[in-house]
Amino acid sequence: MASPVLAVDLGGTNLRAAAIAADGAVAHRRALPTQAETGPDAVVDRLVHLIETVAAAAGLGPEVPAGVAIPGPLDPRRGVVYFTPNLRGWRDYPLGDALRARTPRLIRLGNDGNCAALGEARFGTGEHVADLVYFALGTGVGGGIISGGRLVDGPRGLGGEVGHLPVALDGPRCH
Repeated sequence: MASPVLAVDLGGTNLRAAAIAADGAVAHRRALPTQAETGPDAVVDRLVHLIETVAAAAGLGPEVPAGVAIPGPLDPRRGVVYFTPNLRGWRDYPLGDALRARTPRLIRLGNDGNCAALGEARFGTGEHVADLVYFALGTGVGGGIISGGRLVDGPRGLGGEVGHLPVALDGPRCH
């Protein structure tokens, strides 16, 4: 049987974490305001505190890994966040290194839209289909693509990156 994991959502508005069983059951869910205005390092400190709080509540030791879903484009292999429109100051931020410096846990990073698409494919309405497109509409716009049962993420983690286009060229500027 697969071991539990910690699932973490680094959002533009909130940080969320939970312990997840192999069957997808969610336990010990917690959330904190992101406080993005405090900058990336302060947000990472809050994120690690949240991860460890949830792990302690679930009785999970440091050997239990955490998956962190991040808004915006990133290179999940190098652990570098290229840019997050709703988190100012996160341009080319080495999130993987920042997390490794603060916790002994194995940490995996992924785009939040890709993570949601994978969750939908494994536990949701996409469980019995080989191809799906997932759109996320929250603080930002994102999504993920599953093709032939596999995540389309490309060599640098940008495959399937979705967003939005301006409709009114003279309209308000989107950050």
